[in-house]
Parts: sequence; structure tokens; C-alpha cells
Amino acid sequence: MKLSVLQDNKHTDAEKENRLKEIDIEIHQTEEIMKHDLEYRGLLMP
Repeated sequence: MKLSVLQDNKHTDAEKENRLKEIDIEIHQTEEIMKHDLEYRGLLMP
């Protein structure tokens, strides 16, 4: 995802930077959801 944003020539550097920040937030949120799910299932110690 990040690579396609960096290679995109249709947007400004500022727009690319904002999108990269959004991707980082989405990745972090997904990691937290997956971690919570594993804890709930008893497969990961809190």
C-alpha cells in the first residue's frame, strides 16, 4: 500500500504524506484488533 502511494505521480507530496499517515493508523488499528482477538481466544497472553 505504501509503495503504491509513493509511486503515485497524480498527487502532491503533502497528499502522499497524509495518505501514508492514514495507512500507518490503519495498520496500528488492525494490529490492536488482531491482538485483542488473540487475547480473547486465549492464544496470546495479555
